[in-house]
Amino acid sequence: MIAGDPHRAAIKLLANMAQREALVLTYNDLLLLLGALFVFGLMLLPLVRRPQSFFAR
Repeated sequence: MIAGDPHRAAIKLLANMAQREALVLTYNDLLLLLGALFVFGLMLLPLVRRPQSFFAR
């Protein structure tokens, strides 16, 4: 805690809580984006051809 001014200590506490919440929301958004990219990649998977074997010629 910050010694002295309780108003300043409360503001500091609120700032730390807001910073922590912003970090959690950022991780949540990134996880949602990664999940969406994974699902999009799965939808594109049927469009990919199998590589032709060297011995299949």
